[in-house]
Order: sequence, then C-alpha cells, then structure tokens
Amino acid sequence: MYRKQRVESLLREELNYLLKKEAEFPLGAMVTVMRVELTNDGEQAVVWVSIFPKKFEVSIQKQLGRMTPMFGGMLVKRLRMQYVPKIHFRLDNSNETADEITRLLDALPPEEREGAVHNDS
Repeated sequence: MYRKQRVESLLREELNYLLKKEAEFPLGAMVTVMRVELTNDGEQAVVWVSIFPKKFEVSIQKQLGRMTPMFGGMLVKRLRMQYVPKIHFRLDNSNETADEITRLLDALPPEEREGAVHNDS
C-alpha cells in the first residue's frame, strides 16, 4: 500500500509540473492536480484536476484529453519507473461541494447550525 501512495504522490507532483511547464491554457485559467488514484494493479491512474475559473472547464478538459498521450510519454522519460500507468483526467468538484455545504450551514439558524456541525449522536 505504501508504494501505491508514493507513486500517486509522485504522479501528482510530476503532472502538476508538466501542466505548468508544457500546457498552454487560456489566459487567467488555473489547472491543478488535486489527487491521483492509482488502480491496485498500477495500470491506470485517475488524475483529479481542479479548473478555475469554471468557464474554462469544458475546453480545458478537451485539451487535457488531447494532451494525455504526450503527458504519458513525458512521464516515461521523467520517472524511472518500470511502467507508467495510463492517465485518465477527471474534474474534481470537491471544493464546490465544500463551498455548498458551508453555504447551507451558514444559512441555518445558529441553534440548528451548532447541532449540524457537532452532532455526536
């Protein structure tokens, strides 16, 4: 399990680097690798990316899809691994979900908010 976590971390780090150095995104767009999930056999890696602002999500997702083979080739050269997993980019909406939960909690009356946040039952 420890090796899997190390490989996920290494892939996240390297892909963030490659996104910054090799990809040309629209002016004002930010793309960040949030996490990488490696399959148990190590053959596939789901790469969760955050794209800001939201208006660029569709175009950047298409661009990432086109660039995936190039990133795979670059990872082979940069990493000294016997096998580099096949990369699959996915959109990470966890920040939006957290923002929505915060917004909903803030809308609750104070007495209900306290119970929702600290419900130990």
